[in-house]
Amino acid sequence: FITACASDSYQIKGKIEGADNLPVFLKSVEGNNLVIIDSTTVSGGIFSFKGNVSVPDLYGIQVGYNQEDLILLFIENSKISITGKLDELADHVVKGSKSHTIVMDFHEQLDARNVMVQDLMDRYQTAAMTGVLTDEMEADFIAEYNMLSAEIQDFVVDFVVKNSNSVAAAYITIQYLADILPTDELSAIVDNFPESIHGSTFVKHCIERVETAKRTEIGQPYTDFTLPNPDGEMLSLSSFVGNSFVLVDFWAAWCSPCRRKNPSMVKLY
Repeated sequence: FITACASDSYQIKGKIEGADNLPVFLKSVEGNNLVIIDSTTVSGGIFSFKGNVSVPDLYGIQVGYNQEDLILLFIENSKISITGKLDELADHVVKGSKSHTIVMDFHEQLDARNVMVQDLMDRYQTAAMTGVLTDEMEADFIAEYNMLSAEIQDFVVDFVVKNSNSVAAAYITIQYLADILPTDELSAIVDNFPESIHGSTFVKHCIERVETAKRTEIGQPYTDFTLPNPDGEMLSLSSFVGNSFVLVDFWAAWCSPCRRKNPSMVKLY
């Protein structure tokens, strides 16, 4: 009975040295915002939270009044422990959350691979700054970089596929794969996420990304939209579509390359 109850709720126990009597805020991650959903006070170096989640999700625990003193973790219905020191909060340790452990394991393996990329970049910069970089050397650097990048992408895909039953896989997919994989490869990954985690915000984002990609692939019907012209007249894309080509250029006033290209676009127009 005790085990069954524990699986229906989370119990977070934190021990943070140097944080006695400070407030602790539990925050949900909603888009780009952190929203306080619970709070408590550190007593004797200890704080705790209890509750339940329908699916594991990413949360933040802010210790004290400084919003930068934040611990990000995946909370699931289990007993979770957090230990650390207030002045070294980045070195905190989270145990008891399988989703969080998967994400940490991923980052550890990814960091090891990124060390090789950084080493390559350092060697390239050294060669360029010392004047010994030749066209042949540069071509070799580019080839090695492309090889390392492909290996890293293969690692991420393989890691996600092996952990597809976890919300952590959807989180990693959004962070590292959604913007670079072809639609069919991304769809194959997302289709493998079980129904049990479809309530996750990260899974929903993955599904939406695939659906959007399929709607906007080359060869698909365009999505009509209506916007004002410089005179304020509302014009729809469909009003220009006929037997000739239609060039649609999206640009922003703050984008320097866009502004530099404007005269060329005006000339074409």
